[in-house]
Amino acid sequence: RWTLHWVRLLQCLLDTATCLLVFLLSQRLMPGRPLASLAAAALYAASPYHAYYASAILTETLACFLAVLAVLLTTRALQVARPPAYILAGI
Repeated sequence: RWTLHWVRLLQCLLDTATCLLVFLLSQRLMPGRPLASLAAAALYAASPYHAYYASAILTETLACFLAVLAVLLTTRALQVARPPAYILAGI
């Protein structure tokens, strides 16, 4: 029983981290536009689908976190254009 609570807590933490990654990705794609980044993070946070997936024990929360992280790291690698950034992004 306690294991399920820990899994749900991890799901919520991953979903919160994904919201932060969405903010950071939009900051990288639209520098100098903090309201757009806040709007992107707010839209993600207010999405009923993501709220449902975070509360249920499914793989979608982890998959979404990893997908947004991969896009963020790839975007960073393409903008920085240095070998360590490419390695971190897996390119």
